[in-house]
Amino acid sequence: MNIILCLASALASAFVARYYLHMLQLESYQLDGYVRWLKKNHDKHLGGTLTIGVGATIAYYVLWLLFRVFMLDAGSRVVAGVITLIGFALAAYMLDKRLHSQPEKKPIAYTPRMRRLYACLCVIAPPAASAR
Repeated sequence: MNIILCLASALASAFVARYYLHMLQLESYQLDGYVRWLKKNHDKHLGGTLTIGVGATIAYYVLWLLFRVFMLDAGSRVVAGVITLIGFALAAYMLDKRLHSQPEKKPIAYTPRMRRLYACLCVIAPPAASAR
């Protein structure tokens, strides 16, 4: 069950990361321009993403402690993980819709470089999601 939760968390993260990878692509993969864009749009974009991530982490531990009163430790972890994952996925979806309320000026192009970046994200995200 932990593997499923880990992969689902990684997929939700990859879904949200698409926007940031697209912005990196629009800045021609130049970190200076990307960092400048992040600083300019810090409150609009990074704040929401960090809030969702920190909120999901806090929600998991609060739910785990709450359910631990009523069931075994392993069961409470699974139930807390599933509820947190559903909330995280919904929040990530709503954030994505908010960020993409305007049509893109230039659509994302899945170039070989973008595919490599996504592949690295897919390799890094599952172990990061499973870290405790």
